[in-house]
Amino acid sequence: MLRAFKYIAIRATDTAQPMLSTTLSAAITASVVANDNMVPTSIQVGDSALFLKADLVAIGLPSTATFEIQPVIAIADSTHITVARKFAHASGEVVYLMSPASIIYIQEKDGNAGDLFIASNENGKVAGTFCIHRMAKVASAAQGAEWKVEQHGQDSESTGNVWVVGTQNDTYLPSFSLV
Repeated sequence: MLRAFKYIAIRATDTAQPMLSTTLSAAITASVVANDNMVPTSIQVGDSALFLKADLVAIGLPSTATFEIQPVIAIADSTHITVARKFAHASGEVVYLMSPASIIYIQEKDGNAGDLFIASNENGKVAGTFCIHRMAKVASAAQGAEWKVEQHGQDSESTGNVWVVGTQNDTYLPSFSLV
């Protein structure tokens, strides 16, 4: 299965973001727990187009105590997904896709202001810290630089392990395949 996406913008200069991510548009309170089961909650995100029903999404950064991974139960509209979650989260926290992938591909958009870097975690920086690849910026109307990783079988990669860092508002085009 191949999944393609629209261009995604870098939200903040020199701050790594998960390859396939958006942010919470409103704060959410701690979940109500009934009989040891978390109650499904509609959460407001910047863009729900990244997700499909049954996808696993991560909410928050892995380095925080409130980081959690939950399945998408429903997608109500372009800005709401329903998940059963446990913790409170602030508006602006990252929400991202955690999907196994045999092939992960990213192409930078031509005319970006700066280079893009592919990082292995949330600590990636444009100086190259925790980065595994640099995509040099190209002029408008030129072919954007590309990055691809292939890992098949039990060693497939997760989209949640690929982070992008660059200059605010620069964009990239991500996709992945699971074969």
